[in-house]
Amino acid sequence: MALFAENKWGIGLMLIGAGLAVFVGKVLGTVCVIIGLALLLIPSRKKTGSATETLSIGDKRTKIDSLDGFQKQFLRLMVETNRRTAQVDSNNALIQSLVIADFLRFTSQRVPVYRAPVMITDWAWDYLREHRELLR
Repeated sequence: MALFAENKWGIGLMLIGAGLAVFVGKVLGTVCVIIGLALLLIPSRKKTGSATETLSIGDKRTKIDSLDGFQKQFLRLMVETNRRTAQVDSNNALIQSLVIADFLRFTSQRVPVYRAPVMITDWAWDYLREHRELLR
């Protein structure tokens, strides 16, 4: 597993904390160890690329071909009206299936109970705008 910048800081603070705990003072050392552990254990909020962004053209087409008519109709409406975002019912099975299939994503980490903003993922937006015929 490659170390990210946060992990390097976490490891460094843990080592410094351990050294301080042994040689200088237990309170300051313990605080550094706790902060170091927090940096290691709390997930990073870095934006990571979607696994679907690396799909080949054939895989993207297969993924789009696997959609049912209602899913294609929803995506076609968004592409034809040139809208990347929409306010939708977050409990709707159609929306949930498109999020799971990595065509849509919620734009907020907090998903409201009834209305939630969604956005077409970058790969889907680019590919569907170039190949609108796949949504027919």
